[in-house]
Amino acid sequence: FLHREYRQAINHYRNALNLDKNNHESYFGLAKSYFELGDKKLATRYLKKAHKNAQFSADLERYQNKLSHLNALVQY
Repeated sequence: FLHREYRQAINHYRNALNLDKNNHESYFGLAKSYFELGDKKLATRYLKKAHKNAQFSADLERYQNKLSHLNALVQY
């Protein structure tokens, strides 16, 4: 049940990115969805894109912290 909802969310975030390729929130949504589906590689990829497209220092710091935490999880 949850997997289907995350797949639907991924489709919505991809549609949002078709409208605006620089939307960091959509990249972050993809990262969260893939993480919940157990795909840490894609979660990391989209979290990096969210970080790259963030404009404000608070968002940059938040994404960097999440990347650090995700990298620590992947190493174990």
